[in-house]
Amino acid sequence: MVYGDPAGRFTILSLVWMPGQFSPPHAHQTWCAYAVCDDMLTETEYALDRATMKALPLRTVERRAGYCTFGEAGLDQIHRLGNAGVLPAVSLHVYGVGSGRIGTHVNRKVDAA
Repeated sequence: MVYGDPAGRFTILSLVWMPGQFSPPHAHQTWCAYAVCDDMLTETEYALDRATMKALPLRTVERRAGYCTFGEAGLDQIHRLGNAGVLPAVSLHVYGVGSGRIGTHVNRKVDAA
């Protein structure tokens, strides 16, 4: 954790991604933003098939240092993020929850088809 807003409005995290380390496909239960700070991350974006409630992969893109994005809460922005490279990568994440809720109120895992 880099910073936790004393009023509980947001928390900033720095993540170090080792080669081959990926998140599962997930959406967010709060607004969020992230920036790639060092090296590169690979992001797979998904669409939700509401009939099966499974995530369908749409595209996979490389996110290089300097890339940043913002997402709303909900199932409209499902993604999987990770390091497909050979060197560690670093990213900075901001989530719209207090630091005491960062482990339980951010990610919503979604099964992929």
